[in-house]
Parts: sequence; C-alpha cells; structure tokens
Amino acid sequence: TFDVILFKSVLGALKIKENQYQAINEIYRVLKPDGLLLFAENLKASFIHMIMRKMFVNWSKYWRYIDIKEAKDFFSKFKYCEFSTYGFLSSFGRNEKQRILLSKIDKFFNKIIPEKFKYIIFGVVVK
Repeated sequence: TFDVILFKSVLGALKIKENQYQAINEIYRVLKPDGLLLFAENLKASFIHMIMRKMFVNWSKYWRYIDIKEAKDFFSKFKYCEFSTYGFLSSFGRNEKQRILLSKIDKFFNKIIPEKFKYIIFGVVVK
C-alpha cells in the first residue's frame, strides 16, 4: 500500500471509460487510509480543442479525454476531493516559446473562462 500516488496524463491513454474507472478503483485499493492522490489529466475542453487535437495530435485517435463531470465521478468514493482547472490558449502553441506566451494570457483569463472549456484538471484526493 502507498501513502502517496502521483500521476499525469494516464487516464486518457486507457482509451475506454471502464478501464479508467478500473484504474481509479485500483488506486483507491492500494492507497492507505488517508493516503493522498495527486493528479493532472487532460480534459475534453472546448469543441475547438477537440478539432485541433484531431488535426495536430497523433495520439488523439486513441486517447479518451475526460470531462469535469467524469473526473468528479471517478473520485466520488474518496473522502476528500479538490479540483482546479486551467488553460485554454496555451494548448494551441506550436512550440515552447508560443506556449509560454499563451500561458501568460491564460493566467489573465483563467477566472473568466468556463471550466468546461479548460484543458487541464489538477486534483488532490484523499482516501
């Protein structure tokens, strides 16, 4: 069993919602009581994000992006969950320099862009 588990962009690679649930259930099983899960995962985000991924992201054909509602549902059996979402424009940068510039704009607009349009969810979850 583990005190802490940390992952980034794992659920999408599992391709099927049932596999994603199974992974979260396995994490729950191996966490000690009061164990901590820290994660960051890619969200479906906006319609524009989905189109651009199909055009420019090779693995998007097999990746299953989750939405915020699913994320909250995945972790519903845990006793404490806190989530934050971030990012809209920086995902459109074609190189690191562009992504850094766009992330500065994201920081400014993060409070007014609806959660469902953002493309990253961060979570702190306690068993």
